[in-house]
Amino acid sequence: MVIVAFFVLFSEPLTSEGAAKEEWEGKIYDNVGLKGDFEDFQASEVNFDWGYKSPHSNISPDYFSIKLSKRFYLNEGVYNLRTWINDGVRVFVDGELYIDGWNNKSFNFYAKPFFVKSAGYHEIEIHYKELTDYAKLKFDLDDLTRDTRWYGLAFSNPDLTGETAL
Repeated sequence: MVIVAFFVLFSEPLTSEGAAKEEWEGKIYDNVGLKGDFEDFQASEVNFDWGYKSPHSNISPDYFSIKLSKRFYLNEGVYNLRTWINDGVRVFVDGELYIDGWNNKSFNFYAKPFFVKSAGYHEIEIHYKELTDYAKLKFDLDDLTRDTRWYGLAFSNPDLTGETAL
């Protein structure tokens, strides 16, 4: 009995502040500025194609914005942040801006590599805005070192920080 109780008590997934999140935490705003009142939601992945419809019953189908965040455990290596969007997007890793596509263009693809120097937890935050007509947001985190391919990153300094080129 004691062994069963121990297993039940300690087999739950970690939910502490530092643990990885299983779901994306989202906020939908009824404006393009990510400000004011919002509707909370969760998603297992970022792959939304709302078309000409609203993402939420309390939000208009045009002129809305979304903020999503998720904490990932990432091993050391090279990753590629990829987004497919219509109209604007920004992607941050640990508070640092990596993709700045906040330029009001339709049907764009953005990709940006980043290097994780040591394994650990990292917060990814996505800001999205929809102006008019078609609404789409897709995000993918591609682990470029998941197989035997070779990749290189070029840094403009000896500290291996800042902008990179793949």
